[in-house]
Order: sequence, then C-alpha cells, then structure tokens
Amino acid sequence: QGASLDVSNVTTDSTGEGKTSLTLSTKPGQNRVFASSGDLSDSVEVTGSTGPLAKIGVNAEPKRTLSGESSTLTVRATDEYGNPIEGVEILFASKTSGASLDIESAKTGPNGEAAAMLTTADRLGDNTVEGSAEGLPTASVEVHGGRLASIKVDPKGTELVSGSAQRFEALGIDETGRKITIEPHWSVTGNIGTIGESGTFTGTTAGRGSVVATLRNITGTAAVTVTPGALRSITISPQEVRLASGEKHRFECKGRDAAGNEVAVEPEWSLSGDSGVISDKGVYSAEAVGEEKVMASVEDFIDEALVTVTASSLSVIGIEPTEVQLEAG
Repeated sequence: QGASLDVSNVTTDSTGEGKTSLTLSTKPGQNRVFASSGDLSDSVEVTGSTGPLAKIGVNAEPKRTLSGESSTLTVRATDEYGNPIEGVEILFASKTSGASLDIESAKTGPNGEAAAMLTTADRLGDNTVEGSAEGLPTASVEVHGGRLASIKVDPKGTELVSGSAQRFEALGIDETGRKITIEPHWSVTGNIGTIGESGTFTGTTAGRGSVVATLRNITGTAAVTVTPGALRSITISPQEVRLASGEKHRFECKGRDAAGNEVAVEPEWSLSGDSGVISDKGVYSAEAVGEEKVMASVEDFIDEALVTVTASSLSVIGIEPTEVQLEAG
C-alpha cells in the first residue's frame, strides 16, 4: 500500500520486454508488482528499507515536575518520512547547573528511541537538556522544576460498597498554579480500607474516612464513604437460653457481609418444636417443658439457637379441704 507505477500498460519491444517504474511506499516493507498477459501472469517482490537518518526529536515526560525530582527524556531518530532508525548513537547533555543525567549516551532501539533520566536542579526554574546525533542539528527540551504548593486528589466525595475498589489520582500544583505530575505516599484515615502505591483504594469496614496523598509535607484528601456489602451470614444471639414455663425472651438476628460489616435484616422466625411460640419480632414465650430450636432465616441464610423450657418454680401451695370436723377417736 502506498507504492505506485508510472504506467500500468506497456507493449513489449523487440527484445520481448515491457518496462515500468515503481515508486516504493514511504514505509519500509514488501512491495509486490504483478504482470499479466492473457492467461499468463508473474510477480516480483521489492523490499523497501528505512532511509538514512534525517532528523531527531527530543521529548520529556513530565515537562513540569518538582525541583530535585526526575523526568524521562526520549530522543527519537527517523528518516525523512518519519520511519524509526535503530542503532543511532544519541548524546545527552544537561545545560543547567545542578541538573544531572543518569547516562551521557545511548543507541536507539527498534522503535528509533533512546532514553535517559534527568534529575532537575534543587531550585525553582527550567532545566534545559539537549539530544544530538552526528551530522544533525541539536534538539533540546526544557523541564520545569517547581515548588509543591498543594495536592489535589480525585475523585472526591466517593461512596463505594465494601469489597469494591476505586483508583484515586493525585495532582500536584506548583507555586504558579500549574499542574505537576507527582508520586505521593498514600494513606487512609477512618480504618475504612486499604490503599496501594498506585492509589487504588479497597473498601473494607463500613464508615466514613479519607484517602490522603502526601508529598514533601503537603497533603491532599478525598472523602470516602464505605457502605456494607451483600449479605453473607446471619447470627442469632444468644445461642442458648434456659427459660421457665411462662417466661419470655427476645432473640436478636444480625446480618454480616464478607468483611464483617453489619447488614440490616428482617428475619423470618420459626420453631422446631411446641414448647413455646415466637413472634415476628423474635420474642419467644415459653409454655411447655422441653427443648426446641429457634430458627431465623433471611434469603438462603439460616441460623439456630437452643431453648430449654423448665417447669416454673413453686409460688403457691394449698391444702384441701380447708376445714374438717371429726369425732374423737
């Protein structure tokens, strides 16, 4: 694709030859030309290679950083059509006092690029770096080293379910109000979850807290609310009760998610026997002596507690008959 012929139809001369000129594509690779006459055809493949070194360009990422921090410099070598050239030796040079490079030279790879690491001067201002290759004009780029004034953390006001994750990003603002790429230390307040070096927060304990990004004693925060996750278990309390006939006791049923956060539930109560009755609020009324299970169910989750009903204690005695008359003897 991109290759062209000056003519597509020719007539053979006295030697039996027909000629045309092929202009190759600007991209290196294979170019196939086909010739046909009647039922006969043939083809030939012409390989186009990268042209000679024509230009270099230098870039820095990030272009704005903190004084004393690093920026990656990349020089790309190409031919006149922008095709990358491998094996070109690139010379790097810092033109700013106090700034330094990790290497002075490197050869371009298959992508036509060579890279070096710049550490900016430990003061405010621009840092100029040059990249050069033999026979070509020098290319340069400036990296601004600033002072961190504030940190902005996004997103703000996040609410997520326990067990889910959210990626946070921190952006530095320098003394001029411009944005700076930073790599802060991440932390979490409120014991609501954990966060990794990349800024990915995972919620665990339900509640409110903050994600905090810190660098050079400057902090930025974002409020986070973690809500309970899906129900994973239910538990009746207490698990065992002894009651006398006629007494009552209220059982409680609590739901929990995978992280142990309490989940509001409205259980369905039932009994395994006939020693008592239980209300839809979990209040058990003991009636007959015996043992039975109190059961609570929510969705597919079930828990049980044991109830032992004993005879009630003696509160009144009576003698009958209450009056008797008998003859002596």
